Amino acid sequence: MKYGNAKLRYTRTYHLLCKGSINNIKGIFLLDTGASISCLDLEKKAHYGIDSVGETIEAMDASGNNISASPTGLCRLKLGRYYIGEHPFMLFDMSSINSGLAENKCSPVDGFIGGSLLKELGAQIDYRTMTLRFGLQS
Repeated sequence: MKYGNAKLRYTRTYHLLCKGSINNIKGIFLLDTGASISCLDLEKKAHYGIDSVGETIEAMDASGNNISASPTGLCRLKLGRYYIGEHPFMLFDMSSINSGLAENKCSPVDGFIGGSLLKELGAQIDYRTMTLRFGLQS
């Protein structure tokens, strides 16, 4: 198997961030190993040229609050400079997350990469070198 890697950096709140792109449009993504799915900010839907598919569902955020989320079709994902493949995301209003980051003098994020995708990629976080290592599709 071939591997790729992406540089990571901390926010002031010690969240890990990774540069990447969705449909060839650059963005900043939070790594969320505790999230079951990967999500994009609903406000970025047009920016990334994606559409909702299927029905809106009720989900729960990390604080236990109910949120509405809509699935996307497959999106072309890159982490760092490596093409990962096509993956679906969930769209939801991330304004509370980005507001919390702003209150701590952190820049907003476009979405987050969830634990299920990280597991699928066999991802490893090297905290010493601040690098995310992951498997690439052949």
